[in-house]
Amino acid sequence: MCQYPVNDALPTCDVGTLDAVSAWETDILDGFVKRDTAHATVVQPDFQPDDPTSVVIQLHGYNDYFFQAHVARAFTDAGIAFYAVDARRAGRSIRRGDLPHFFRDIGEQGQDLTDAVAVAREDIPEAPIVIHGHSTGGLAALAWAADAGDPAALVLNSPFVSSIWTPEDRRRAMLLPLLAKARPTTIVAQAPSRYAARMHVDGGGEWSFDTDWKRPEGTPARAAWTLAVERAHQRVERGLGLDLPVLLAVSETSGPDADDNPRLASQDTVLDVEAIVRLAPSIGSDVTVHRVRDGVHDLTLSAAEVRERYLSYVIAWLRARGL
Repeated sequence: MCQYPVNDALPTCDVGTLDAVSAWETDILDGFVKRDTAHATVVQPDFQPDDPTSVVIQLHGYNDYFFQAHVARAFTDAGIAFYAVDARRAGRSIRRGDLPHFFRDIGEQGQDLTDAVAVAREDIPEAPIVIHGHSTGGLAALAWAADAGDPAALVLNSPFVSSIWTPEDRRRAMLLPLLAKARPTTIVAQAPSRYAARMHVDGGGEWSFDTDWKRPEGTPARAAWTLAVERAHQRVERGLGLDLPVLLAVSETSGPDADDNPRLASQDTVLDVEAIVRLAPSIGSDVTVHRVRDGVHDLTLSAAEVRERYLSYVIAWLRARGL
């Protein structure tokens, strides 16, 4: 449990500290095991395929962590090995004194992906690596692939590749570099997540995720994190020039993250899907855009028929590329 401050102070979290890379141990999810790396936590199911055609590594978004056991099952049933990583300062990887989800550079999550790939390679040395990145995790996967990673393909689940700032936000952002340097942990935005609240069983949804790790009240965005994300957005806008296959998947529509939105459970209420799609040509030369009817922000948390349709499409897309 973490007590979250309203100023620049660090939170108090009732968690342990990491002294060394760990061995595999039982995870909080039934049928899964976990292993700590230098900063992050890698999770895998007990039911990996014997001779996988590829390895999918999943990276969550902001105010999120891995709990989607059904996604692991979909890939492993298709003969694809599955791992997930809770990035540093997120979910299972929160250490004492951490500000949840805070980073100063998107490359920090890239290093977590590198470590997760190394863990997977210990078990499965030869199979090609596919990154399944959601929201901020999709942005991190793009930067990692452009800089240091060597994935066979990327699957981007509603990637956070474009800011959702108003003109007033952009005017205020002119001071962001100074603020991020002088007071990097200053809260610059904070709002409840109606989307997360609606997804949870207590809000009428079907998911019983840990609300300390995926918080319906939201996780505040801080100055240095916001600047790091905006710089990553600018890089995507300038063009990454990736030459690997990329699947860019989004909901068909966006809408307000508000309780009175009748489509709160059937559209993206976090990001602007049109802005994401417009950036597809900036990502690389082999980008497939796939719109998912009635999908929510995390397409894998959509209604049963919708998420099954999404995962089936992803698997078919990988199969068509020999993965």
